[in-house]
Amino acid sequence: MLRVLAILLFLFSFSFSQEIPQELINKIEKNQQTNELKNTQITKPYEPYFPSKKQEIETKEEIPEKTEVEKTFEKETLSNIEKIYNERIGKEIKEEKLKQFGYDFFKNYKVYEMGPVGDNYVLGPGDIVLLYLWGDPVDILNLEGFYSLKIDREGKIYIPHLGVFYIWGLTVKEAKDLLRREFAKKFKNFRIELSLGKIRSYPVYVSGYVENPGVVLVNATQSVIDALSLSGGITKNGSLRNIILTRKNGKKINIDLYELLLKGKPINISLKEGDAIYVEPIGKTAAIYGSVKRPAIYELKDSENIKELVKFSGGLLPSVYGYGFKLYRYENNNLSLLNGKLDDKSFWNMKLKDGDLLKIEKIYNFKENVITVKGYVKYPGDYSVKDYDKLSKLISKVGLLPDTNQNYVEIVRIKNDNTKEIIKFNLQNVIKGKKDLKLQKLDTVYFYPKWVFKPIEISGEIENPQVVDYYPDITLLDVLRNVKYKEKPRKLKVEIYKNQKSEKIIYLYDLLIKNDPKANIPLEPGIKILVKKVNETEKDKTVTILGEVNKPGIYKYKSGMKLYDLIVLAGGYTEDAYPKALIFIRESAKKLQQEQLQASILAMEEELAAGSEAFQAAGATKEEQALAKIALEKQKRLLQIIKQKAQIGLGRIALNIPSSLKELKNSPDNIELQDGDFIYVPAKPNYILVLGGVYNQISLPYRKNKTVEWYLKEVGGLKENAKEDDLYIIKANGRVISKRNFDSDIFEWQENKLVFGKDFYSMRLEQGDTIVVPTEVKVPILWRPLIKDVTQIIFQALSTAVLAKRL
Repeated sequence: MLRVLAILLFLFSFSFSQEIPQELINKIEKNQQTNELKNTQITKPYEPYFPSKKQEIETKEEIPEKTEVEKTFEKETLSNIEKIYNERIGKEIKEEKLKQFGYDFFKNYKVYEMGPVGDNYVLGPGDIVLLYLWGDPVDILNLEGFYSLKIDREGKIYIPHLGVFYIWGLTVKEAKDLLRREFAKKFKNFRIELSLGKIRSYPVYVSGYVENPGVVLVNATQSVIDALSLSGGITKNGSLRNIILTRKNGKKINIDLYELLLKGKPINISLKEGDAIYVEPIGKTAAIYGSVKRPAIYELKDSENIKELVKFSGGLLPSVYGYGFKLYRYENNNLSLLNGKLDDKSFWNMKLKDGDLLKIEKIYNFKENVITVKGYVKYPGDYSVKDYDKLSKLISKVGLLPDTNQNYVEIVRIKNDNTKEIIKFNLQNVIKGKKDLKLQKLDTVYFYPKWVFKPIEISGEIENPQVVDYYPDITLLDVLRNVKYKEKPRKLKVEIYKNQKSEKIIYLYDLLIKNDPKANIPLEPGIKILVKKVNETEKDKTVTILGEVNKPGIYKYKSGMKLYDLIVLAGGYTEDAYPKALIFIRESAKKLQQEQLQASILAMEEELAAGSEAFQAAGATKEEQALAKIALEKQKRLLQIIKQKAQIGLGRIALNIPSSLKELKNSPDNIELQDGDFIYVPAKPNYILVLGGVYNQISLPYRKNKTVEWYLKEVGGLKENAKEDDLYIIKANGRVISKRNFDSDIFEWQENKLVFGKDFYSMRLEQGDTIVVPTEVKVPILWRPLIKDVTQIIFQALSTAVLAKRL
């Protein structure tokens, strides 16, 4: 404010005897442009808000739920005056809120420099005048035919060969007469004409209840309304009917904008230097709604009555109910009601008071046995409830558009007690025949466009960025259902953005693995979902135990926690548990196996490529090349199979887990856990798996005390290409016993007898064991040690996967 006063004092210090510095004019113009930008409206598409509670039919007996249109208007900012009236109206309003009349006028108002100023315009510093001179060339000598002359800050213009003339304070006509007289002193037979080229700008002070009080620059073509617009318009606490324009000489002019806004009378009051405009605070107000053409809140003058208020509102609608005039008035600390009717002159001539609210009822248009269809369909309108008693019948006739929202329809139902019920229904259920809705007389069915809601965008650490249509009650899990992630869920989180601001972070581990209902949050239209990697510092350390334990799940990792501790936390084993086959997966072990596999596969790929190039360089015949090509293709297919199978069930650590949980506590295999460890306790497998070079790769029912030899006979024995010396057993706990390294100097109890020196084939198998019979594979020589390692990893992984029932 001090800055504005300083500028004002500076301006008036010139006493209008000097031209305004251009630097100061530029500064004020820049401020005006800023104000104009502030007043620019940015309109947003209609976005109704729907509650996220999961319910298809909502009924509220005491306070009927509002329609989506009502909820949208509630979001708009209302002035204090508007709030008071709308709170009194409450639920009666159907379509929109009552607003103060006339204040939107300035939102789209544009200021133009237009129209002539006339010969009575008073000239001053900064004006440019155009002088036209013609006549006998001999008489006017060397004078040019046209001069553009700017009046300097001392009020003078200079004309070559003629001299300096002081014209500040003269009208255009007076300046023209002056120049004609001066020319006549020196020249004959000439004619002159004088007009304005560019008119000067000068400051006008605007104060009171405007958005941006202060100094604005105007010129003689601009009016009081222009100056008010340059100040940002009148606030809703300011008066539209009591605006005071004070001239430099002290004369005051009262301006009522209702003359322009309601009667169309122009307010042609041009501004002059030294003018000041003051907007008084708003006076008395009264509101009118119901069966009128322009319901609103209007400002009053002292003598105005109900008849004039109705005129302000544009008059009555044809649907007016003649006995339905109700005036609500504050009197003696109470709210009183005065009833009137259409032909009651005394009521119409009643003077209005501040805060009066006039409701004009309309004739109730009762449509018996009718359903009304509104919204985004081909054929909205009225339909007979006898013919269309179900929603499925109705949608077959109304004609859904390609962009009709098929996830949502809204039915507004009037109940017997005249209360309103909002029924929300998923239209897809009707279209697919899953559900239907019986319609009743007086139902209004609203269909919405597909993009009435902004869609939900999903991007980030995913393979397939998506845009998903919003529909009411949609949840985070709904939109992520078809997403393919680049990382495991444990390593990812979703950050939810609303209006470009981060609103919430959800960890996918909680949502997808823990199935935490708190993580499956409802979403709003226009939400953006960004899938991100979880930083090591922000995620909780956890371990997972599933399978045959009493309380499977995810547990918080604590330093020093051991396997025994976790099983105890999980409630111990179930009756069907088979601890011997416990599967223990560790990320670090998995990573190491993956690296070994990748190195082996890469070496095989390099050998394959080198062999192909060497064969071509050797100058082989076409037949030899064809045979070599077939061999190479087989090797490529084998390598592809290895790549696919090698990713299953990696990372297992083999442990000798005792059957009793008590024994595990002091066992050397009661290892200390790490963040991310995964434990699966399988049920008793009751099978033996046979893989590799046998006639029937299959899982056989487990038979107690049966040997390797017995199970091999059950699958038809070994094939010709079987490598018998390389046979090995993968125990249920993941350990491997090979035929080559089998120690025959062992003993065991059989039928209460101690038996020594059993061979490999006589070894008795336990539940979940796997017999692996390697085969001769025609592969490059350098592949052979690599293929052996890779094959063993694959078979171990397959054995683990079968135990965990993942295949």
